Amino acid sequence: MNRVDLEKRGFGIWTPLRNAREVGLLPNFPGVYAVSYAGEAPLDWPVSSCGGWHKGRNPAVHPDRLRAEWVEDTDLVYIGKTDRTLAKRIGEFERFGNGEPVAHWGGRLVWQLPDPAMLTIGWLELAPGQASSAEAAMLGEFFDRYGKLPFANLRR
Repeated sequence: MNRVDLEKRGFGIWTPLRNAREVGLLPNFPGVYAVSYAGEAPLDWPVSSCGGWHKGRNPAVHPDRLRAEWVEDTDLVYIGKTDRTLAKRIGEFERFGNGEPVAHWGGRLVWQLPDPAMLTIGWLELAPGQASSAEAAMLGEFFDRYGKLPFANLRR
């Protein structure tokens, strides 16, 4: 399961995550989103994160945990959902990665990858009430294929 697979399922535009809000394409609909990383697994994992400290908590985890969470043979590093709007949720995720203390703790490992410029985000708009089941199905399929969740998905 990778970015190409998601494109075949209707995921449209992929845009750099660091400036997703600037592009002006984020939809005001609920849906699922996925983050792709064009880089390889780092040989030396960073000890710090560019993510925001939410409620005084450091978003960084130990490099050993990052190594353990990494999934080989896929470019997908995070799958998320929102029943609100993709524009709002992806905007929060981007702001968190820019160091703001935003409540987007899920997926925080993405921001400990060594080159955030290599992160892109894509999405699939859904009807209200469908995002949770779509995300669960995607995570289940990913787990069945790789034996673990995407790198930055810490729980199902």
